[in-house]
Amino acid sequence: MGQEMELEKLEKEAKTGNTDAQWRVGYLYLRGNGVVQNYSTALEWFQNAANKNNKEGQYWLGYMYKNGYGVPQNNSKAAELYKLAAEQGNATAQCAIGVCYMYGDGVVHNNADAFYWLNKSAEAGNAAAQFYVAEMYYMAQGCARNFKKAAQFFLSAAEGGINAAYAWLGWIYEEGAGVPLDLYQAEIYYLKAAKGGDKFAIGWQYETGKEVAQNYKTALEYYKTAMQEGNKLARASYFHLWIKKIWFHNYYLNPERKLYEDELVKMLQAGFPAVCIEYNHLYGNRGVIKQLAEEGYVYAQEYLGEKEGLSGWFEQAAANGGILGKLRTNRYSEVLSVNREYRSERVGASYFPKDCLEQAQREINGQIASLGADYLYGRNGKSVDIAKAVEYMEQCSSMKECVYLGKKYYYGEGVPQNYVEAAKWLGRYDVSDGEVQYLLGTIYKNGLGGVPVDKKSAKIHFSNARYYHYWKAFFIW
Repeated sequence: MGQEMELEKLEKEAKTGNTDAQWRVGYLYLRGNGVVQNYSTALEWFQNAANKNNKEGQYWLGYMYKNGYGVPQNNSKAAELYKLAAEQGNATAQCAIGVCYMYGDGVVHNNADAFYWLNKSAEAGNAAAQFYVAEMYYMAQGCARNFKKAAQFFLSAAEGGINAAYAWLGWIYEEGAGVPLDLYQAEIYYLKAAKGGDKFAIGWQYETGKEVAQNYKTALEYYKTAMQEGNKLARASYFHLWIKKIWFHNYYLNPERKLYEDELVKMLQAGFPAVCIEYNHLYGNRGVIKQLAEEGYVYAQEYLGEKEGLSGWFEQAAANGGILGKLRTNRYSEVLSVNREYRSERVGASYFPKDCLEQAQREINGQIASLGADYLYGRNGKSVDIAKAVEYMEQCSSMKECVYLGKKYYYGEGVPQNYVEAAKWLGRYDVSDGEVQYLLGTIYKNGLGGVPVDKKSAKIHFSNARYYHYWKAFFIW
């Protein structure tokens, strides 16, 4: 009853020439709200409002022409009406005409005009426009590349209900494009997009094995479907996974090789940063890569740091969260904070997180072992301090220092004699040293200092000592 009264009131006002009431009546007939849906009647009311320069009427009349509701579909007429409404400040129409320019629907394709109108709509708070503008900033289409603005608009779009924006946020956090590289945050956004039904994000789940069983072929199926629907991220991920995981070993013989290379060029033309790095690396053109690095793209900064050997690029990459950048600037503990399982490579990526983690651990182990040795020998400004040496050596130590400390405990040199500690440190490595083998044999044969007697182990150690020509061992057994 309420909707019927609303319609009756609106129609009465519409018949007096009230353009706001006219387009609203048209909308009720378009959607079938409180009235039988009727495109022809909706079209009539939209036309009446548009004829009097009402921007909402112009937009909805354009919508009818765009979709062929109550009138033959006409993209040119739709674009004309969208533009009229957009010029009067209708944010939805601004987004619509921007999309027309982006895809060349009813107008000549023009990225600059697309960006102009989409940006106006985005600044007015239109979430769909914010998503498109973010993509354009990311890929430098119709505007100068700006990763930070791309990140800001993707976040606004996501908060405005555009689920695909969450997938993009995952992507840029994984790359460190406009935001500090953060793989944990990337995963959160990817999973949020996947839960919202984003096919690219679901493909990412299957590729990485996050909350589903890892399955590359299923990932490819989702990527391909999303790619066919126009998803730009899916295109990059599909061909990356295809070449890296599925057909790598017979790439040059595979009949789909040409398809991959054609798509690579398309992604390059679209301005995909990672693909720009891969493509320009193949052809030795570092100018484009340097431009990306200067724009704050972490992978480009790391790439140049590796290829040109300039620490400045690594410093910038590290400041932006780059794992390789942190590794090359000796921020090993920060590298080790990346303690989750992530995909180990990306299209054009110059770093491999798992390898970086292993290398950082080796470097930290080396530092710890070196500190232990400093306190053991009293070097590099450190006084001999066995307790501190042991503290560090418990975490990590070299064979040489273990043998040295083990002998000190065995002979009681500088420390109280302790055969348990001697056995622990001398036995930490399988040392090719006759004296060490002899001392271990003696400890286990005689059960020195409370060490359990172990005749079998003692015999093996004495045999090893003789093998390494330690003279005392020839007088045992």
